[in-house]
Amino acid sequence: MFLFKKEPQTDTQMPPDTAGRLNLPVAIASELSRLATLELKSQTDPQLDGVYQDFLTHILRHTALGLLHGMVIFKPYIRGKQLYIHVATPQNFKILAWDETHRIPLVTEFYEFREGFVRIERHSLEKDVYTVTNFAMQDGKIMEYMPSFWSGYAPVTHISGCTKPLFSVFSTWDGRPVYEKAKPLIREAEQQFNRLIWEFESGERALYVADTAFLKDRTGKRKVPDKRLYRLLSTSQDDLFQDWTPTLRQSAIIEGLNCILERIEDSCALARGTFSDTNLSVRTATELKMARHRTYATVKGVQTALAAALRQLLIACANMLCLYGARKNAGAEAVFQFDDSVLRDKSSELSDMLSLLDKGVLTKEEVRTWWCG
Repeated sequence: MFLFKKEPQTDTQMPPDTAGRLNLPVAIASELSRLATLELKSQTDPQLDGVYQDFLTHILRHTALGLLHGMVIFKPYIRGKQLYIHVATPQNFKILAWDETHRIPLVTEFYEFREGFVRIERHSLEKDVYTVTNFAMQDGKIMEYMPSFWSGYAPVTHISGCTKPLFSVFSTWDGRPVYEKAKPLIREAEQQFNRLIWEFESGERALYVADTAFLKDRTGKRKVPDKRLYRLLSTSQDDLFQDWTPTLRQSAIIEGLNCILERIEDSCALARGTFSDTNLSVRTATELKMARHRTYATVKGVQTALAAALRQLLIACANMLCLYGARKNAGAEAVFQFDDSVLRDKSSELSDMLSLLDKGVLTKEEVRTWWCG
């Protein structure tokens, strides 16, 4: 009897270029993931549905991780009598060869690091023979034996009749992060935002006071009640006390930042207002409609890739159970229901339907059927 659980640990290392106060790469991936997985519903056969539904509870995070890195791997494996699903990021795997369609990986290596060693698990698919090879390396050299904590891994395992990988790949259409085209704009946005922060920091109100206005402590230093408000000057004017309240120029900086954010939204096929302030710019209804269709096309592509990855994941889970004698049927199917509210404006459609109802074109039953399903 096998128990089905999700992998408790997931590779979450962020790409090096996601650092920044705005953290726009993560925000872009998260927003597209939210749009793609909004109200996602999917089911499979009862034997796999337990682990599958558990995995889908975190699908928003897994999808965002794949969009952020450009590619992730959903890898099921069995430990003891429990089936786990591990989400690996590109730091922990490398696809060495693809088939002619560039859809099925033929040679893939997974890396596990521990105590100065690295375990390499190589998956090779050749015709109808699937080979899993395990070996360890230290200081760039292949070891003749496996360390004791990896001794349970077989050096070579051949699986006959397996025509698909024992894992699935979720990737963007080109395998690159979704924010790749907007990288230069993201850097400009970070610089502009830093200018805004500096404008506020440098424009803080201050009081310039002669240093003789404060008493000294035991070490000879002036006892200033608030170092952020008071700034001491060494001057012969004992009665010096001047207020410094500069005029902030944040409006122009914010407008410039908003313009950059709009360009980023356009580059990533996101709707205006996702990061920018729509009150600072005006767009026509045609422009808004075109932007919505562009976003819909991007989200639809993500949903298609995600559905394909989830189908292959279920097949890999079924194959794993077959290898351990817990399942007879290696195949697995799933049905998907994605939300399409990115393109459809339900409130506007409802107004149109009620207008047709008032004109007698539609009946109440037809409107109720359309609204309730």
